[in-house]
Amino acid sequence: MHPRGIEPLSTVPKTATLSVKLRVRIWFYLLQLYNMRIVFSEHAENRIKERGISKLKVVATVKKPDEIWDSYRERKIYRRKFHDYTLEVVVKNENFLVVISAYVIK
Repeated sequence: MHPRGIEPLSTVPKTATLSVKLRVRIWFYLLQLYNMRIVFSEHAENRIKERGISKLKVVATVKKPDEIWDSYRERKIYRRKFHDYTLEVVVKNENFLVVISAYVIK
């Protein structure tokens, strides 16, 4: 248990669901915490949902990538290794970061 009485997310059962209000509050907190604006395109939202990828892991990949590669159309590919897979996130940099797509590499 955390000293402030808050349990880390890793101890929350996977079957537990968070209310929409709480999820929105968490996202605003994370964005303020890292002081970087990340926007998900509609395409990225659809692909992330379709592929069962966590938005938190997408944000973590963009914030602390293991590798960054140049891609076409001035896009970048952010790559980060998690326990048993690697996540790649395609990002376009405008005045803020726009996530174009995300996919898993085994």
